[in-house]
Amino acid sequence: MEKRNNVRLLLRNLLMIAVGSAIFSLGFDLFLEPAGISCGGVSGIAMLIVYATKSKFLTVGILSALINLPLFFFGYHKIGKLFFFGSLLGMVVTSVGFDLFARILPIPKTEPLVAAIFGGVWWVAPLAYFMGIAAIIVSGIILRKTRPFMGKVTPYVMELPEYRLPRFVDLLRSMWDRAWAFIKKAGTIILLATIVVWFLSGYGIYEGQFMWVGEDLMDYSFLAYFGNAFAWIFAPLGFNNWECASTVITGLIAKENVISTMAVVYGSDPNVAWTSAYMASLAATTGSVLLVPVAAFAFMTFQLLCAPCFAAMGAIKREMGGFNKWFWAAIGWECGFAYVISLIIFQIGAWAVTGIFSLGTIVAIALIAALFWALFRPASKPAAPVQVDTTARAAA
Repeated sequence: MEKRNNVRLLLRNLLMIAVGSAIFSLGFDLFLEPAGISCGGVSGIAMLIVYATKSKFLTVGILSALINLPLFFFGYHKIGKLFFFGSLLGMVVTSVGFDLFARILPIPKTEPLVAAIFGGVWWVAPLAYFMGIAAIIVSGIILRKTRPFMGKVTPYVMELPEYRLPRFVDLLRSMWDRAWAFIKKAGTIILLATIVVWFLSGYGIYEGQFMWVGEDLMDYSFLAYFGNAFAWIFAPLGFNNWECASTVITGLIAKENVISTMAVVYGSDPNVAWTSAYMASLAATTGSVLLVPVAAFAFMTFQLLCAPCFAAMGAIKREMGGFNKWFWAAIGWECGFAYVISLIIFQIGAWAVTGIFSLGTIVAIALIAALFWALFRPASKPAAPVQVDTTARAAA
């Protein structure tokens, strides 16, 4: 019985390796290679060699297999047979998929931003994930050293369930529950918000008249007036235009609305993908095409770390006991922390790319120094309790 379970577990692991390798090769052929984006690892090295040599015989799949061979022999002798056969299966499926999908599938023209998201540029999602964790840790350390948050440490006790290998049926049920929850959210909140954004971006006041402004006069739309009112705040962050500013507000309804709003405000021209229009707007606000990736990364960081959606704010309200000072302090800290980190990213990135040392660079360096000081400074001493002089009170 135990042997049968081990064989079943081995076959399932091999199947997951094969499916994952096939998905990776499919994303590579459909998104990364048409956009000219090189991924990391052996596949990226193979792709660069093919581009450099322009060989008609060498392909990314063949080169990936050849480069991996020494690594497989090393793994066979140093790690074990299971690692060797699992890695060999992944390499075969990936290499064959690289060349097979490129021949049998129609390869569309892909925008670089879309390719970076769906093609699997490896560092974007992990970096955003660890940035969120780092923001929590840094915020906790800084706030713990301030006087309002000092005091006796309350232990946190949580009973953990017994962890077991999940069943495939349970995985499908969990996937369906999460997918159905998103479908309901997309069909209600997100759809309604998208309709509102469409109306605000389509109608406006031009030459004193309320009218349909459309794509030609969208700068006179209600959404443009609304975004321009506070877009100047994001000038040090590199995205001080009304399109990006408006997504900050619509993202408070649901973070998914950030993408839907961008698709509406940047998708006015049917001949230009909204991702290209978005990057063109960043080039206009920053004044240089070289700063577009830096501004886009700062924009992503701000949306990642700023105040969450209204549903999460409702949870914060319940935990804080209402719309009191602690609730607004939490929201203000999240927005302020996101602003500071995004400013540092853009200003230091602009300095690194252009070599221009500006006032914004000085501010960014000062903010970095302030963060390090807040992290490593000694903790404030709690206020001493007030001593009541009972002798004097009795004499009085």
